Amino acid sequence: MSKAQNTYAQGFLVFLILVMTSAGCRFFSMRPLQVLTVDVTDPQSLLIEFSAVPDLPRVEAALLLRQRNRAVHGRIVQNRETIRFLPERPLDSGERYTLSISTRAEDIHGNSLERPYVHEFGPDRTDEAFEISAAPGDEREILLSFSHPIRPPALFEHLSVHPEQRYRVEIADSGAEALIILLSPLLPDREVTVSIGRGMPAADGRMLGERFTYALPDSHADAPSQVVLLCVSFPADVSGCAAMSVDSDSPALVPGLEDFDRDTEFSLRFSVPVYATDLSRMLTISPAVPLHLDLDPGIHVSEVGVRVLSSLDPSTEYVLELGENLRDHHGRTIGRSRFATLRPAARDYRKPSVAVIRFGGNELSDGGLLDLSAFFPHTDERRGALHIYLDHAENATVSALEVIRHFRILTWSNSARFRLMSATADILSPGSTRVRASLEIVDEAGRFGVVSMQLRPGLSDSLGNLLEPEWRIDLNQIGGPSP
Repeated sequence: MSKAQNTYAQGFLVFLILVMTSAGCRFFSMRPLQVLTVDVTDPQSLLIEFSAVPDLPRVEAALLLRQRNRAVHGRIVQNRETIRFLPERPLDSGERYTLSISTRAEDIHGNSLERPYVHEFGPDRTDEAFEISAAPGDEREILLSFSHPIRPPALFEHLSVHPEQRYRVEIADSGAEALIILLSPLLPDREVTVSIGRGMPAADGRMLGERFTYALPDSHADAPSQVVLLCVSFPADVSGCAAMSVDSDSPALVPGLEDFDRDTEFSLRFSVPVYATDLSRMLTISPAVPLHLDLDPGIHVSEVGVRVLSSLDPSTEYVLELGENLRDHHGRTIGRSRFATLRPAARDYRKPSVAVIRFGGNELSDGGLLDLSAFFPHTDERRGALHIYLDHAENATVSALEVIRHFRILTWSNSARFRLMSATADILSPGSTRVRASLEIVDEAGRFGVVSMQLRPGLSDSLGNLLEPEWRIDLNQIGGPSP
């Protein structure tokens, strides 16, 4: 062999050693996970293709499909790099949807999305951009103003006046204004209301998102002032009513809502009826949580039942507010925001948390040791008991299935592998549950490494309180199986 050939062979051998060393350090790609394509042509399913095989539980927790502001529920099936989201009911081709995948999504090697992925599809809906306002004109006149020009036939089709009477409509050449002239005398005890139905199109195709209603103010009425009462109806021992505060600097604690729980039922009562459409927009809780309003049918209401739909934080005081633009049936606003403070009860609204976790009788802590010396190959023992102690709301329970669905063990650097065999839950006391999991240690790796135990967000108790944020400890594994 010549000197040149010998030099070439030595260089190739060094290159081969470097390649093998690099491959030995990492057997899989470290590139961030990517969403390659999304197919939304089939209303029965969404097809999402990733750049690598995704970790299905992580993708399931990170994926959210919304129709406007409502979540679309369904299930997910996987075929290698592709997942298919199957909604509970077929998607509506006339609605607009938003598909979002957060950076929680990972592939099976732990590579996560580099940035959140958002994909909107469906017809472009701009209902909310089309707005209508009204004001009284001269006697028996109502002036309507449109944010976008309209066509007369559309207004004639969707306009109604209550009580029914003769009227004339004059529309400006620009289409941005219309004057409604009432041809019948106004009666002092009869309120005149003008309504425009939801879905009325503007000239450019924009749609009115919700029904518009305007009541002509009765300038001759000597209406009483508005009084708003917050009334607790259950539990019975704190039932009663209290006036809501008008002092924005110090919201009042209302008796019965100082220890607010899920069984508490309360309502707002108005001495002067208010517009139902206004109430659905003006009644809020901050920090923001969703509310369900039980409204009697009709344009005006004197009472509304209120129910909180979300999990609350017992360490936070929530403020119930009525917006200052809430109108009564005389067309007057309440003038100032009104407040009441809600203080949730820990027995119902406490979020689940991990108190202690033990393995083989030893308490584990972040950065501590996971000692597998007592397991094979030194003995025939392959299974160990993992005990997870959870603190939660007193009136709630946490199932073993819910914990295991969100429990993950990730391993690095030649550490042992684990397989979950079974799990049971024991209620230790109100607000405390122990989940016992049987883990099998699989003989596939060496004696040292790093083990991460995690409970992912999304874990909930029986009352809907969510584990937030993600719980995680990282352990240094010693001992255990040999390759």
